[in-house]
Amino acid sequence: MLAIIPAIQKSNIFAEIALKEIGGKPLIRYTLDTALATPMIDQVVVTSDNRQILEYAAKIGNIETILRSPDISKPHTRIEPIVLHVLNEMETRNGYSPDAVMLLFINAPLRRKMHIEKAIDTMAIYGVDSIVSVTEELAYCYHHERNGLVPIQNKRSLRLERKAIYKENGAIFLSRIEKITSDNFLGKKIGHIVMMPEESIKIDSRYSFWQADKILSEWRTGVAKQRMEQKT
Repeated sequence: MLAIIPAIQKSNIFAEIALKEIGGKPLIRYTLDTALATPMIDQVVVTSDNRQILEYAAKIGNIETILRSPDISKPHTRIEPIVLHVLNEMETRNGYSPDAVMLLFINAPLRRKMHIEKAIDTMAIYGVDSIVSVTEELAYCYHHERNGLVPIQNKRSLRLERKAIYKENGAIFLSRIEKITSDNFLGKKIGHIVMMPEESIKIDSRYSFWQADKILSEWRTGVAKQRMEQKT
């Protein structure tokens, strides 16, 4: 099992997001520590176009670092070419070819070891092509059509009576190696693991950064962790 951690330094939130301190340590460190703590992952790779990020990761140990080529370092580059570049580089360097690849983005610092293990177990048990982490959408949802909003559910009903709706939270993407193509990381048969809303905070704004910072800071005193454990 190969874990790929894509990391950029600049973002639309902060000038130096990957190494910006949150909850007492750099943002990227949460993802690195979680991946390294998971025995089911036998190789961790950080890929970036920023040498400072790669140098930081290399100092931690047991992490391969790969500098991205200019053609896959442009803004809005899709993830698939980056994954294929890492796979080719690992094959060339070490003769290493994994059975599956897990993408761990650094903007999901509340992801934990148990989530990664559950994703791997779910893939093995159900024989699916891919796994994504999701959170349940509890609100009544609509989509927009020509004449306005139309409910996704045919009938307004109590939450317990209607089908669950899930949304990606960006914490975990896992795929068998043979299902990854230049156009799509995920295969056709997709399984999932459910994470709580508190664990699913994706840092894509200053507000979500503040939320994650608050929880991570409380974790150091055990406050937030106790709350989550009481719900599980």
